[in-house]
Amino acid sequence: MNTNNLGLILKDRRKSKKLTLKDIQAISGVHASHIGRIERGERFPSARVLKRLAEPLGFSEIQLFKLAGFLSHKGSMPDPMLTNIIEFWESCLFHHKFLMSPDTQVLVGLTVKHLKEFQLLRGG
Repeated sequence: MNTNNLGLILKDRRKSKKLTLKDIQAISGVHASHIGRIERGERFPSARVLKRLAEPLGFSEIQLFKLAGFLSHKGSMPDPMLTNIIEFWESCLFHHKFLMSPDTQVLVGLTVKHLKEFQLLRGG
């Protein structure tokens, strides 16, 4: 999707919900001027920004990620490299946990969790 189409979709949704840019800023924490630039097609939002805009605009995160082109179509094959990375870190946590500090264990656990979420979002 080109930048302008996504921006127009976001603007139409915001207006249909009778929300101003300042309203969305207050709810999402994304600055009104940045939202305006996205709506005008001057900027393309990051996944982080889309995640923050989803709920106030009445979209699911997945809907916005698909509209932005961040997600592949359903039924696509999982990325084998990503699968290998996840398996490696899970193995480290299971077999070598005693060698890691508690902070490192938490970090590796969160990394695995986020990689799995990313893999699911990609359709894998």
